[in-house]
Amino acid sequence: MKKLSLLLSAIAFVLTIGLQSCGGGAGTNTPGNAVKKSFNLLADKKFDKVVEMYVKKDGSAFTDEERAKISGLMNMASVDLEKKKGIKSLEITEEKISDDGKTANVKWKVVYGNEETDTEDGELMNINGEWKLVIGN
Repeated sequence: MKKLSLLLSAIAFVLTIGLQSCGGGAGTNTPGNAVKKSFNLLADKKFDKVVEMYVKKDGSAFTDEERAKISGLMNMASVDLEKKKGIKSLEITEEKISDDGKTANVKWKVVYGNEETDTEDGELMNINGEWKLVIGN
């Protein structure tokens, strides 16, 4: 049941943030740019690289089995992106980094090529100087 919950959370998160084609600032290490980078990697169908940008809620890495499942979900997200005619724009609307610099919350707005709009948010963790997206329980 826990694995099913993790996968359902991953699907929801991937479908909302994993569909980007615009870029983040080169060399700028911010939570918002990590979100943008994940979108770029998904648009380039570099699913394994996107999975590397995710951690569990406790900050730990995924097992090989979990990584394979999440990577498969990235393919589903790509299909969804094609149905929505790609990404027209992605705007980071809010970025709040905790006082200790270890976690952040980011809000963003995605406008798809078919003019549909999604407003989403996500939690990130700073792991060894890199911002990682948090999914799962």
